This record gives sequence, structure tokens and C-alpha cells, in this order.
Amino acid sequence: MIRGSLRVRHSVDYAMVVPAAPGPWPVLLALHGFGQKAESFARILEPLADLGILVAVPQAPNQFYVNMKSGLVGFTWLTRYQRDRSMADLVDYLEEFWELIRSRQRADERRLFVLGFSQGVSIAYRLWLYGNLPMQGLFACGSDLPPDVEERLGFKPSIPVRLIHGRKDLLVPTQKPLHALQALRKAEFDVEYEEFDAAHELTPEILDYVSRQIQPDR
Repeated sequence: MIRGSLRVRHSVDYAMVVPAAPGPWPVLLALHGFGQKAESFARILEPLADLGILVAVPQAPNQFYVNMKSGLVGFTWLTRYQRDRSMADLVDYLEEFWELIRSRQRADERRLFVLGFSQGVSIAYRLWLYGNLPMQGLFACGSDLPPDVEERLGFKPSIPVRLIHGRKDLLVPTQKPLHALQALRKAEFDVEYEEFDAAHELTPEILDYVSRQIQPDR
């Protein structure tokens, strides 16, 4: 038996919501959760574009049937199988997506923020750790701090991190973001923790909080 791997080109969809106001705009690179799609996630974040924020949503590259009977398809970022190799591919993909944003939109390259929701949080943290995007801040919504990231918190300069959690979230216990808060504080990050009256979701109140963090003078 001969075992190996082959790297191939792979088409991936994305969605953007562009502000009507003249740019350049701050950019929110938004990473959706397990089983979601870029277009539907962009619709949730669409109110941010009305506030002058360019919302850019890359779709996770791996598709699967969320429901075989109905044929409903969702997308996921990675699994534990060959995680490090898959993450290297994801970093390349997301950095290429950033170049597409820069080339096609009036983006303020000094104001790039990354938001991860649920599974997307783990990708956001690892994008900061392993990538080279000029991230000015990270929003971690409804998830924990991956152990492999926690072990390497001192390896790169820190960035502001905003931990967001819903009090009614039945998927992610409150202990997980609170542990992340403790670990990030210990590593001397600029970190804040905010709870909202929400389940495992992004509500208008959460979006308002995100917008004020990106545009504090609004």
C-alpha cells in the first residue's frame, strides 16, 4: 500500500454585505458555525452593513448532509482528522479571501476584525495564531478557547478579544467562555466578557455590541 496526500484547487462560496455609505469601511470577516451557510449567516449580520461595516462571510469548505431525508446541506470547517494540515489549508484560503476583499472592495485595511460563531470561533483563534492577517480584534461568540491555542498564547503578540455568550445557550456551558476569559487575562490580552439574554445565536443586541466595538465613535 502506498499512502500519500495530494493538494488540489477547491471552489468555495462566499457572501458579502457592502455598506451603501461611501468607503473605505472597516471589515468584519465572519466565520459561521457548524452546518451553516455563508449566505444565511451574512443575512444575520446584514444590519452591520447599514452601520458602515463591510461584512465578508467565507463559507467553510467541507459540505455534508445535515439531513439526509430532506437533502439539506450544511458546511463545516474541520474535524480532528489531520487537523493541523487542514488548518494550514484554511489559513491559506482565508488569507486569499482577504486579498479578494482588498482588491474588490473599498476596505479600510487598518480595521480588519474577525468574528467567529460557534465552530467558527476555533477557526478565528487559529487564524490569529497561525495566519498573517492584520487583525485588529476578535469576537468569540458562543464557544470556548481551543486547547492548542491556549498552549500557544504567548507565541504571538496579543490582540483585543471580546467574548460573547448567551445566558440561554444550551450548547455551550458558561464555564467555557469564562475559562477562556481567565486564560486570556493570564496571557495579558485586552479581553472583555459580555453576556446577553440569548440562546446559541446572534441577536440584535449582540450585533449592536459588535458594531460599537468596531466603531466606538458611532
